[in-house]
Amino acid sequence: MFQDIFFDHMMRGSKGTKMPRGDKTQVMDFKIPDIDIGNQKKIAAVLSALDAKIELNNRINAELEAMAKTLYDYWFVQFDFPDVNGLPYKSSGGKMTYNPTLKRDIPKGWTAKPLKKITGVSNESLSPELKPDIVFKHYSIPVYDDKKTYGLEYGSEIHSNKYLVTENDVLVSKLNPQFSRIIYPIAEENLICSTEFVVWRAESQILKSYLYQIAKSDHFRVYCIQSAAGTSHSHKRVNPTVMMRYQVPYDEVICRKFGGGVKPLIHKAAMNLAETQHLTSLRDFLLPMLMNGQVQVG
Repeated sequence: MFQDIFFDHMMRGSKGTKMPRGDKTQVMDFKIPDIDIGNQKKIAAVLSALDAKIELNNRINAELEAMAKTLYDYWFVQFDFPDVNGLPYKSSGGKMTYNPTLKRDIPKGWTAKPLKKITGVSNESLSPELKPDIVFKHYSIPVYDDKKTYGLEYGSEIHSNKYLVTENDVLVSKLNPQFSRIIYPIAEENLICSTEFVVWRAESQILKSYLYQIAKSDHFRVYCIQSAAGTSHSHKRVNPTVMMRYQVPYDEVICRKFGGGVKPLIHKAAMNLAETQHLTSLRDFLLPMLMNGQVQVG
């Protein structure tokens, strides 16, 4: 490989025994292997196409997420969800009433409801070590922070219990809530997650989409930050029981209608993210082989 050739060349000219240092003259003497210009252009075209698709997916997802957030704010912050006539409820004179739990006016007939009354929390777990040859898709905090996805690990490499993840789950990190770590998993085999996540298990995809937007909301994030406890700023955690006490303005019909409406937006963003992750892995896998001639572009 090109990188290995360059490394060997530099080591031959390095100075020192305990801590070898490269020599500037040695760098300048390195002869770059000849690469056919036509092949260079083909390689550049392949990589550019992958990069363009990744960038397009990122732009689309930013728009989809912004649309879903705007809709949530209209419906559950400003209360301008469509009324029976299709008009924005509050702006069209819809009746409001003060709710002492939420300490604000909400639409007449709505209630304050804690998350624990809307969704369950799953603690269903397994020990991956008992299935050493299975490749698990593991949502861990470090990998998610780095790549916004899961890591692929054999069961033999995972030495503690993990939570099982299903397609109806929303994963909400309890660690350092000032950093938003909210995951909308799509249906895949062998999905697991760190016990640093609280697994909200919804009864349906529609309810899952509604819950996902609650978890992404600014008010929920502030609640979690204020509720977090710990001995140091970098290791504060939200107790899951406290998290699930979070109160929302609730009307079952409107909440399900909202969930059904935003589900295509959120699901499309999740599918785009999965595609982007596969394209990024493909690009990083192909790049060195294209550069050293192991793979040719037709």
